[in-house]
Amino acid sequence: MKKQTKTLVTAAGISVFALALVLMVARHRNSVPTPGAATPVTADVLTRPAVAASDETVAQALKESKLEVSQLSVREVDGIVILRGKVAAKEDIERAGVVVKDLGFARVANMLQVAKVADDQAIERDAERQLARTRALDGCRFNVDSKKGVLTVSGLVKRELQADAARTILRNVDGVREVRADLKRF
Repeated sequence: MKKQTKTLVTAAGISVFALALVLMVARHRNSVPTPGAATPVTADVLTRPAVAASDETVAQALKESKLEVSQLSVREVDGIVILRGKVAAKEDIERAGVVVKDLGFARVANMLQVAKVADDQAIERDAERQLARTRALDGCRFNVDSKKGVLTVSGLVKRELQADAARTILRNVDGVREVRADLKRF
């Protein structure tokens, strides 16, 4: 009796697998256009802009609109352009969204934030604290200077990876609009 049950379970499993395979093939066959047949146009094709959302494209459009966005990050997910970065005023957030929509994108997730007024001494202290706290940067020497939120770091690192880590850490310091690094290997 047990052998018959195993055989029936195996046969049922194979049948389910075969049915799933047949359905997938049928679905695929229906979605692949036949040669000479007209290709259907979807609304998605009509609403998508000809230009791709990239940091360069959007940054150029914002620059032409006299908007300054620091730490700009642009991503496109399923036709939605996601903006991240920091601007000087709340009005600039709204203007940036309009600029991106004018590029032809129907949907914009505007996650820009108003940057805090830069306290250069606090930025320098926080930057030095973050660099000293990071174990991966042990043995490196840094000089940090901040002017109006633009953080300049110079110094010596053992490996290029440490220079990259330092830049990443400094970009996340509160009040920093931009990081300029002059780090050399020793």
